[in-house]
Amino acid sequence: MSKSPFPFPALVLAAEGKPPVTLQVLKMAPNGLIASLPPEFVVRTGESIQISFDLPITEVMFAETMTVVKTYLSHQLRAHGEKTKQQLVELHFRDLETNKKTVVDQFLQAVTSTKADHKG
Repeated sequence: MSKSPFPFPALVLAAEGKPPVTLQVLKMAPNGLIASLPPEFVVRTGESIQISFDLPITEVMFAETMTVVKTYLSHQLRAHGEKTKQQLVELHFRDLETNKKTVVDQFLQAVTSTKADHKG
């Protein structure tokens, strides 16, 4: 039985002079992805960010400019009464090359067929 490739890590290149920030890609679609980002790393709708990741299964490296389409910030209460924040962002590829689009499509087909194989 194969394991889901999600979540997988990606790096966001931060402002000049600051270290990159790691996010977790939770879901992909042909036009972009949804990821969990540390809440202290602030992004705004419409903003462009640089992201890089190795796409699981394909072993293809992506270094892309993406546009922040939506942001979600949720507060969760832990057992000891402490509050934590989780930030989700929806990012769309800005100018994904045709060959990379093909790789994303193949990845999504592989993931979808793997899920279907395990339902039966």
